[in-house]
Amino acid sequence: MKLTLNKNIKNIFLSKNIQITEQKEQYNIILSPEFYWVRVFEAPVKSKKEFLKLVPTLFEDILPSDNFEYHAIKLEENKFLSFAYKSEDIVSALKEKGLFLSKLKNVYLAQSELIEQVPFKVEEFAYISKDNILIQIPANFIQEELEELKLTNIKLSNENIKLNLHQNIINKKNIITISSIFFIIALINFVNIFQTKSEMDNIDLEKTTIQQKYKLPRTTIQLNSIKKRLIKTDKKQSELRKTLNDIFSIYKRYPKSQIIHVNNSKKVVFDIKNVAFNSVQNHLRAYKLRQLSNKNGVLRIEVRDVK
Repeated sequence: MKLTLNKNIKNIFLSKNIQITEQKEQYNIILSPEFYWVRVFEAPVKSKKEFLKLVPTLFEDILPSDNFEYHAIKLEENKFLSFAYKSEDIVSALKEKGLFLSKLKNVYLAQSELIEQVPFKVEEFAYISKDNILIQIPANFIQEELEELKLTNIKLSNENIKLNLHQNIINKKNIITISSIFFIIALINFVNIFQTKSEMDNIDLEKTTIQQKYKLPRTTIQLNSIKKRLIKTDKKQSELRKTLNDIFSIYKRYPKSQIIHVNNSKKVVFDIKNVAFNSVQNHLRAYKLRQLSNKNGVLRIEVRDVK
């Protein structure tokens, strides 16, 4: 199916040996056979989509080992005209010719667009048909006079190919650089993991040493139980220290008084002599102390609220 040419878009024939003037407007490219491989294959499939899945295998023994893209035109039932091309080579050629990729509209193959115009020539090359395949040969191989290719009024088909315009960004140098970066990141992660594991092993070793030194249990439940018991003991001791401080405050108020006995078996009890009950009664209430007895000049005081 042929489409009417858009006259606002210039058509350019791209060959490696042709000089092209700088193109700042939108343009189409028609590739010479230098940029693609073409073969006719038969395959037991009905659609072009199904056939394209088989094309890489069919070209496997023909093409060098590289990254190719593929295009196909269905000729008849189970028969396809197949193309293989490298976007990287085409993009490089466009840049060398000074063509802006941003202005590129479509890319076509000479086989599909110019087969009906053969024979013709472009500068020192002639283009002829052999077994209905468009090929390029030196123009001096042809004795007859050939007309120059004219693209002014050409009508293009809908068999344009797709270019991977970003494929050439990832060249070998970039691949090595990216690989090196990933290797360094992987190495850093490995070192961090190794250091973390080493630190965790050291923590486990220190934990085991402390448990053995202080004869601590290994389970978290038992350790939490000990922790609660120690917190409770610390609280009791804090209260006792406060109470002792209160009692010694009373003792300091009365220089002639003496602490002659302290009983701390279950309750904290003080025996103080040379101090009159009436003089310390207010202090007993203030410091939560309770008088047990006052005999023979000895005042016995019990510390309250110490559990």
